[in-house]
Amino acid sequence: RGLLSCGFTKEAEKFIEITNHKFGVFKEIPNSVQMGYDSHTHYGGNQYAECPAYVVMLMRDIYKINHDLNFLKQNHDLLKYAIDIQLRHAKEENWLLPFNGDETEQYTVKKDGEIIGIINGISIGLPGYHKDIWSLTSLASCVASLDFYIQYLELSHLKTEISTYENYKQKLLESIEIN
Repeated sequence: RGLLSCGFTKEAEKFIEITNHKFGVFKEIPNSVQMGYDSHTHYGGNQYAECPAYVVMLMRDIYKINHDLNFLKQNHDLLKYAIDIQLRHAKEENWLLPFNGDETEQYTVKKDGEIIGIINGISIGLPGYHKDIWSLTSLASCVASLDFYIQYLELSHLKTEISTYENYKQKLLESIEIN
């Protein structure tokens, strides 16, 4: 999204092209990958909430600029997967999603001079941080990406699935209210 804010639409589209390629290779949206190399990816992030939502929101923002429905259709499988993986995990967890917490709560210095991150599998981040804490950020990102996916389905005349996704969106919104 930073590329778009600087006017680099083609570069953002290329990022989606690369992400779509990596999705084809790894059958998921990796947290990070090596450029030009398809035999390794980093699986330590949040491939079922944050990363897919961010990809969809980037595609949404690209579409707002280029109005190119064909661009979205070329990336249909990636777009559908990004939505469905979030929803699958949310459904399994009573309509809640976690937040990876890297660069925020998980990797925060407790006091000056102490090492940051996780040592021997134990978080030394903020007191009370736990990796399985449910996240409003992840739920809101899922709702925002799902909202765009529903718009995409309408634009693409793929209306048979819309009511199902609208029901999922309602469950997520209810979860936000309850939790």
